[in-house]
Amino acid sequence: MRIFLTLFLAISLVSINIANAQNKSAQVTKVNFTKLSGFTLKPEAEPRSGYFTQLFARKVQFDQHFNPDKGKSSSLINFDKFSVLAGAVAKSKYETTISIEKIQKNKGVMEVYFITTTGKKLETRKTVPQVLYTIGQDNSIFGINYYVNGKLEMELRN
Repeated sequence: MRIFLTLFLAISLVSINIANAQNKSAQVTKVNFTKLSGFTLKPEAEPRSGYFTQLFARKVQFDQHFNPDKGKSSSLINFDKFSVLAGAVAKSKYETTISIEKIQKNKGVMEVYFITTTGKKLETRKTVPQVLYTIGQDNSIFGINYYVNGKLEMELRN
């Protein structure tokens, strides 16, 4: 009887651990995103140092930070269905790129992973590398974590 109880408890604990592991992995979901082009960060919105990361859920906010390139308009973005995720790096005399590695939702928090790379020294002008992506509206999000090259840079909560 004692062996049976010990065996039963061991099997129960293993089952609980497997269920907990499955619940944890099920809570992290991938968020789809699409690259958006045709807009340039306004000079007054450029980061002075470090990074600029922001999620724009309204056209008015977006228009305060970005100028449309010739032939583009922010009215082409459906802010009822989509938000715009922006990332930029402070001016640099080095060739720099920024992109998104992945976006995921984890227990109501959107986790955005940016990657930046720095290349050769520029001889002429400094540039402000930027990226824009659209993502679907999600009212269940209550916070955003921004990571750059794997390091947590900013946590925002409602």
